[in-house]
Amino acid sequence: MSSNHSSIEASIKTQMSSNFGSISLEKLRAKGAELSEQKATLQTQIAESKVASCQARVESVQGELSPPPTTIVPDGKGSKTVVDQREVARLNKELAQEQAKLSSARSDLQAHVGDTTVAKDEQTSANTAVAAAETENQSLGAKLDAEQTVKSPTGDSKSTQAVAKTDNDQDKQGT
Repeated sequence: MSSNHSSIEASIKTQMSSNFGSISLEKLRAKGAELSEQKATLQTQIAESKVASCQARVESVQGELSPPPTTIVPDGKGSKTVVDQREVARLNKELAQEQAKLSSARSDLQAHVGDTTVAKDEQTSANTAVAAAETENQSLGAKLDAEQTVKSPTGDSKSTQAVAKTDNDQDKQGT
């Protein structure tokens, strides 16, 4: 009987030890995911700022094109104001470049938002695994307590907690 209890206790202790290792690894994984999330969040904020900056530049160039830039040219009787085609071409080229930068910035933003979501999911998964392993260890601890019994003076089998409670109650009554 005693060797059976010893092997059960050893098995429970081995499981608990293994769980402690798993808990440590999962906590490290959760911390890594938390740091990844923070990094992705910062990168998302930077990407949002870049999108806003690119959007402002696009709007600025569009503002310069409407109304179109003009120049004064001489005509036979004096001078007249006409659309400056060279300046319009330059601004259209600049607008196309800024729109390409804006498109790229929006793509980067979407990628960083996705990275943030993945990191949050990873952190949640790791935290769930930690909680499950801790709950299992609590259950194993209760099993171990149940296995670690002591004989009371009357020969009854009681758990160490029950004996300690009884001893404590007797001390209170005795004083």
